[in-house]
Amino acid sequence: MKRFNFLLALAPLLAVLAFVVLTQGDPQEPTQTTQQQSPAAALPTADDTPTRLSIPRIDVDGGLQPVGLLADGAMETPPYGKIGWYDEGPPPGAVGASVIVAHVHGPEGDDVFARLHELRPGDRVQVDTTGGSVTFEVEATVVADKEDLPYERLWPETTSRRLSLITCAGERTASGYPANTIVFTHAV
Repeated sequence: MKRFNFLLALAPLLAVLAFVVLTQGDPQEPTQTTQQQSPAAALPTADDTPTRLSIPRIDVDGGLQPVGLLADGAMETPPYGKIGWYDEGPPPGAVGASVIVAHVHGPEGDDVFARLHELRPGDRVQVDTTGGSVTFEVEATVVADKEDLPYERLWPETTSRRLSLITCAGERTASGYPANTIVFTHAV
């Protein structure tokens, strides 16, 4: 009788074990698992500060600093060897149209954006901020006279993340460069 009571006591445990074994399938076959979607990576907001720009295609990788407007209304440029983001508009990585600027040439020769003109559609640009990173894809590289910049394309009304990279272009004269190379990108 004790042996029978022992078997009766084990019956629920054996039923659970049988269920587990039967629902696990053949151990030789891979089992299908449900993957949980990881939460989306944080995207920068207008409150985040851009910290770094990386453009592997042209070997650019450096910190970012804010630049504003000069007294004559022209955009300020960063010191030679540095990269600036225009802080009168949305910061790069946030929603809106933002601008990053650097020199093409400086006292030491080629500067940060010396090879900017080499970027082509599909090339990637990454901006790191205090709130996350955003990767941008190049749409177009254009050269525009400084007197005829495409402002409506640089600062369009938009609800997407857009970034324009700007440097000087053309043959340098005593009064400076006559044009700008502008690279238009959108977040991917």
